[in-house]
Amino acid sequence: MTNLESKANEAFYAWEEATKTTTLSDSSREMWVLGYTQAIRERMTNYERAVDIYEKHGQSGVIRAAIFGEIHADDWRICSPCDSETPHEEHTCLVCGTED
Repeated sequence: MTNLESKANEAFYAWEEATKTTTLSDSSREMWVLGYTQAIRERMTNYERAVDIYEKHGQSGVIRAAIFGEIHADDWRICSPCDSETPHEEHTCLVCGTED
């Protein structure tokens, strides 16, 4: 479970506790969490989206996302910690977060 999914689950349980509602089925809870997760993603910065992608798919996932336009990269350059050419936004590597 990614950090984003974990936050969505925590928000669901807090809402459920606040409203004392426990009648939702597992599939309804999953749909609620998916909707909440999508709402969070829409407000995420480019770097936060890159982190979310990295948590799920690793370095290659971030690189693919930059290639296919899911995240924006200002340019591509060699990142020493990643030991490869990676997408960057301003002075930050979108894969590992290193600032140069």
